[in-house]
Amino acid sequence: MLVTEEDAVMKKWCPMIRLRWEERTFAFNRSNPGPKARVKNMLYRMFFPRLHHEMRGHFFRCQGAGCMMWRWEAKDARPPETRKGYCGLAGSPFAQ
Repeated sequence: MLVTEEDAVMKKWCPMIRLRWEERTFAFNRSNPGPKARVKNMLYRMFFPRLHHEMRGHFFRCQGAGCMMWRWEAKDARPPETRKGYCGLAGSPFAQ
């Protein structure tokens, strides 16, 4: 899927994220904090969206061009705001 870098960073989840909890022996790519913590996080996200993105959501989101797997659609003369790219983890979206 081709998306702008801004759209990927704000809305897409990175499958390579790993969380390490001290009491666990291995890392997960997701966590299940429980119902009370999920409600608290939902309220935090609703009332402080920018702060949530900077403090929590940023760690689970796509990093865009800051990621080694990020690939650009093509090298062209379009402005950087309209250039599109994709996550190279799943391969090229152009190959069939």
